[in-house]
This record gives sequence, C-alpha cells and structure tokens, in this order.
Amino acid sequence: MHVYADTWAHQGFAGVIHKCNEADDIESNIPELDGRLIDKLTNFFISSSFPLGHGAVLSYPDQPYLIWKYKNGLGEEIERNNPRDFLQAADYMCRAMQCFRNADDLMNLEDAEGLNDHDREAIARTIQGATDIEGDKRHRIWLNAIAAGEFSFGSSNLEYVAKGVGSWKYTAIATAKEMDDDDDKFPYSPSFLSSDWKHFHDALQAHRFDVIHDILPRYGICNA
Repeated sequence: MHVYADTWAHQGFAGVIHKCNEADDIESNIPELDGRLIDKLTNFFISSSFPLGHGAVLSYPDQPYLIWKYKNGLGEEIERNNPRDFLQAADYMCRAMQCFRNADDLMNLEDAEGLNDHDREAIARTIQGATDIEGDKRHRIWLNAIAAGEFSFGSSNLEYVAKGVGSWKYTAIATAKEMDDDDDKFPYSPSFLSSDWKHFHDALQAHRFDVIHDILPRYGICNA
C-alpha cells in the first residue's frame, strides 16, 4: 500500500537520472517551509548533481497538506495539490483492500466501492488539519481522530511501537536497543520463524524481487 500510494505522491518523478527530476523555483502554501536554507542548499545540490527520483523537491511530495509548484528540468511548470492527490490515493487504497478481502485476484478497482462519503470527508478534513512538517506529530493527530470515533468504523485505540519493548522486532529477537551494533548477537527462538517481524521482511524481499525481475523488465528497465 505504501508503494501504491507513492504512485500518487511521487508522480512526475522517475527512479532514474532524468531532467524531469530536476527542480527549481519551488513554492508552496507554507512560506516557512520554502524559506529553510538547508533545504534550499540540498535542493540545489541534488537537482544539479544527482537528479534521481524526487530528491530535488525534498519532502514536498510526502507532505499530505501541501499545495506547491516547481519548474522541472524540461522547463515545465508543475503544479501539485497534495490534499487532492492523497485523498484519491486513500480512496483507491480502500478499493484495493476491499478487493483483497473479497479474494478478487484481478483487483477490479473500478468495481469496488471505495470510501463512503462520511470517511472521505473525515480524511479530507484530517489531511488539511494535520499540517506539521514532522510526520510523528501528524501521525498522532490521525491516531487521536481514530480514537475519537471520527470514522465510520467507530472508535479504536491504535498504537505503534517502532522499536524497543512492545515492537515486532523485540518480540522476534528480544532486543530493546534503538540501533544495532555489528557484533550484536541475538538469541534464537523457534517462534522467530512465525514472527510478524520476520514475515514483514520476507514480504519486503518478495516485493523487491517481483519489482526488479518481473515488473520493470516489462518496460525495458533492467535494475541488476
């Protein structure tokens, strides 16, 4: 779903060095974001030296609340409306999940219902109201909205532990450290093989293999 959502967020950029990835004259509806010197220097370096993916426009594609524009290396004026794009992405992610739950292997997204009006309005409202540049703070706003029952599925108290006690990694290999050292050794338990942490990384490897060896070659792209 992350990769699928990025087809909206990262549209207009390519995972190869190309003029379309170069960016200049970036402006948004958040002036303080546009005025950060370190970001301007980073943008200049990436855009002129290594135009790969959306690096030259920094985190602008990934800020759901942002309305922005820039000029790419082809001289084209590009206007982006993230709230609109992210809302459409949420709708089609919902459709994809509905197909998955209904065992629709063909993923006929146009035939799926997608978001109902209540949830569409709640998501649009939350996207536009969560405007902090720090993702963790926006995440907390979404969790609070879910806990308050603002969506049609009712109230739910969700928590996510990235690392440390209570995390998938801790359950799998019993480490509470924030960062691993090269000489760390972890006790093996038979339950490791069925842990969420292992299954997640197995899925990442399977997905990467599918993209590199099945999907990209269809478009004449070799990523070896």
